[in-house]
Amino acid sequence: MNRWSLWRALGTRLVVASLLVELLMLALLVCNAWRVTEEGLLEQSRLRMQEVGTLLAAALAAPLAERDYVTLQELLDAVRRRDGLSYLVLLDADGRQVAAAGWNTQEALPPVADNAQLDHRYGARFDGRRVLELAGQRLGELHFGVDLGFLHQLRARLLSQSVLIATLEMFASTLLLGLIGYWLTRRLHALSTLSEALADGGQAQRAAEGEDEVGRLGRAFNRMADAIAVRIVELEAARDQSRRFLAHTQTESARLAAVLGAVRRGLLFTEGDGRIVFVNAAWRRMWGVDEQSGLVGRPLGEVFAYCARWLSDPTQLQFSAGERCGDERELRCTDGRIVVVRCETVHDAAGSGLLWIFEDVTRERETAERLLYLAERDTLTGLYNRHRFASALEGMLRTVERRGGSGALLYFDLDNFKQINDGFGHHAGDDVLQRVAREVGRLVRADETLARLGGDEFALIVTGAGENEASVLAERIVNAIGRLPCVCAGQPVRLSCSLGIALYPQHAQTASELVVCADAAMYQAKQAGRNAWRLFRLCADAGQVQRERMSWSTRLTRALEREQFRLFFQGIYRARDGHLSHLEVLLRLDDVAPAPPCLPGEFVAAAERSGRITDIDRWVVGTAVRRLATDLALPPLAVNVSARSLQQPGFAGFILHVLALHDVAPRRLLIELTESAVFADIQQARYFIADLQRAGCRVCIDDFGSGFGTFPVLRELGAEVLKINAGLVRNLGSAHDDGCFVRAIVQIARGLERTTVAKGVEDAATLALLRELGVDLVQGFHFGHPAADLPPEQFGGDGH
Repeated sequence: MNRWSLWRALGTRLVVASLLVELLMLALLVCNAWRVTEEGLLEQSRLRMQEVGTLLAAALAAPLAERDYVTLQELLDAVRRRDGLSYLVLLDADGRQVAAAGWNTQEALPPVADNAQLDHRYGARFDGRRVLELAGQRLGELHFGVDLGFLHQLRARLLSQSVLIATLEMFASTLLLGLIGYWLTRRLHALSTLSEALADGGQAQRAAEGEDEVGRLGRAFNRMADAIAVRIVELEAARDQSRRFLAHTQTESARLAAVLGAVRRGLLFTEGDGRIVFVNAAWRRMWGVDEQSGLVGRPLGEVFAYCARWLSDPTQLQFSAGERCGDERELRCTDGRIVVVRCETVHDAAGSGLLWIFEDVTRERETAERLLYLAERDTLTGLYNRHRFASALEGMLRTVERRGGSGALLYFDLDNFKQINDGFGHHAGDDVLQRVAREVGRLVRADETLARLGGDEFALIVTGAGENEASVLAERIVNAIGRLPCVCAGQPVRLSCSLGIALYPQHAQTASELVVCADAAMYQAKQAGRNAWRLFRLCADAGQVQRERMSWSTRLTRALEREQFRLFFQGIYRARDGHLSHLEVLLRLDDVAPAPPCLPGEFVAAAERSGRITDIDRWVVGTAVRRLATDLALPPLAVNVSARSLQQPGFAGFILHVLALHDVAPRRLLIELTESAVFADIQQARYFIADLQRAGCRVCIDDFGSGFGTFPVLRELGAEVLKINAGLVRNLGSAHDDGCFVRAIVQIARGLERTTVAKGVEDAATLALLRELGVDLVQGFHFGHPAADLPPEQFGGDGH
């Protein structure tokens, strides 16, 4: 231990401080004792001087008065020897020396000191004087000198003794204080050593404990050491956890960087000062910036100025201070691309920044425009579909009401078209429909609306036409279709049509009434021998229309009462392995034996007009659920629900009640809704689907793609299954556009985690294409026609 560390020791400083205090006190005590002693000696000396002076004055007064100088000399010599005086000189009243002892009479007498001056300033001798008087008469003076050497000796001896005593006391005190300091600080030193070891990261030893202050300090140190040990363990655990978090963060950061690099959207992040801190690969590709270009750290305005070179209008990338984050802006590039940009505010610990999102929506816009086109078009013929027809018809009525005049509705279908479909197949029927659409389309003006309503039914809306104009146009249409050459499977086929005309407001006051009148007129044309047209006649045809309606209503009511409806089944299979997924329930009307059952196309329209369609839907749902309850091995059943039932608020509750009544799991029942029915009342469809899904039922959108009307609300509807329109599927091998749209539907459904079903599969080639496109489920005549018996549970690799 060096001198500096020894001095820094608490014990040493305590001992030194104590010694300094004690030394100061001893010094004060010695000085005080010396002062008191010396004052006592001086006081004794003054008293002695007074006593000697008094005695000498008494002894010398008489001889001096008698002028006995011999006696005076003897007395002076005796007194000087006895009392140890330095000298004695006797003066008479005249100041003459009359006797002296120890003094040279030739020398002048020294100055006389006052007795009060006998203090610390005295020298080796004290010179005094005493007046001799007798009976009040002054006789003379006695001068004397007192040797003060004894006082100096006493003072020196006193000083040496005091120093010796103080030295011994200091030595004893040092020894005692050292022992006390060691006893007091040895445990503190041990605590200091333990603290240093603990501070250096070593394992803390236990300190001695006790009831005194140091012992309590040791107990506190032990508690502190224990707490530190616990904290160290916790810190080590926290450090390990931090390392894991750091590794996890680095892994997630790498994954995030990979994800951000893989996304198709361009991402650019700026800090609060407007400088770029991150840009992903998609943004670089979008604007032709290579990886070597250092964008990080550069101002945003500089980068935007570079991007503006690609824009048809460079000012599109100039943002004003008042624009809100989140607002989208569309950028049109010189190469035809459309890029949508928006920014989002991002808050973090360092402050706030902006995330700029660039998305190339060129293909989406093209697809959207195409989808919008198809939302109003029939996919087979390219004509307007039923949805667009209904809105155009309402528009024609409003125009006539506003401008006056009249409007015409021409309603026609192909004669004996069912024979072409049944005899030559659907491909031949589709070809005939396409040729008829093209031929009639040549006769239609731009302000007229030609639509295919379904099957072989067509309608033409002519605004501002009266009876004459409509009759001429009807004649031209009938003649054009009749002259249209047609060959199916190498055999010539003669085409013809039956057409009915209804005028607004002459024949009807509403759109639905106008359709009924046109349909009735078309029926009259068929009654007249087909290949003809007829104008609706109020007196003759109104009764006929009413009778037709009453006939079908009675027939359907009787069929429900006698349970003359039959359930047929058609399998829906997994495209990848051919296993049966579920069955679709198809309805047949079997009320005229031995004739074959009627297909839905023959009676559904009448059921909707008569209002019996909701009763039929309830019968189908109840019968299907009972079948599921009695056959637990039966695959799930898909049941079609009409638009009329969909619009009934309590129909979803009816379905759930039937399921609960027969204890059937809701997942075993799949409800199919046509796209047109959903699009007719989207809000009601949303409530209907949500009620079923909460209970566990699945919902399928049938004929998806017939108008693409539900694409914008597909996410909100939440239907789990999308059944692609059969028209798109049948033309998959020959129509490139249909393949593109089927692929688009599949990709969108996959992105939304929906299941796709392709119906209308009629050959192995179509099945192969659907597998290639990624369709989940398939259905069609290629796997079997609908039948009362259950289909096989799996089809072969070729579909049979």
